[in-house]
Amino acid sequence: MPAPVTAHDRRPLLRWAVLACYWLALTVGTHLPGVEIESPAPGLIRVDHLLHFFSFGGLLALVLWARPAPRAMGPRVFRLLAMVVVLAFAMADEYTQQWVGRHTSLDDAGANASGIFTVYLIASMPSGLTRWPRGLVAVARVAWLAIVPAAVLLAII
Repeated sequence: MPAPVTAHDRRPLLRWAVLACYWLALTVGTHLPGVEIESPAPGLIRVDHLLHFFSFGGLLALVLWARPAPRAMGPRVFRLLAMVVVLAFAMADEYTQQWVGRHTSLDDAGANASGIFTVYLIASMPSGLTRWPRGLVAVARVAWLAIVPAAVLLAII
């Protein structure tokens, strides 16, 4: 008789299901023909760039969270491989949009890459932070979450 499945055993399946649903929704959403996002302040900021930034950065964050790879692979190798796979998908996704009546844009590809690199940098924070006092670690993480995306967004706007 097989051992019963516990909640701990189901957790990876839930993570993979969330990742698969998000990835599918992102692929379908970026290939809907005729969808244009208007910016509320046309000369100031491009809302579509923000969506690209957070959508593809979010995809990498979900891949890192779900960790659909053998545990034998070290965390550094897995982060780098995940970033390369998501970056390749983002570029292919941007390129294939022209096949459904949308336009391919280097600006959008740059926003995709910026979001991916930002999440990669945040995920690659030095593990030495765990030896810091808990409050200081929280401040350091918030600083990374605020400063890195702000710097990247300033570069793409």
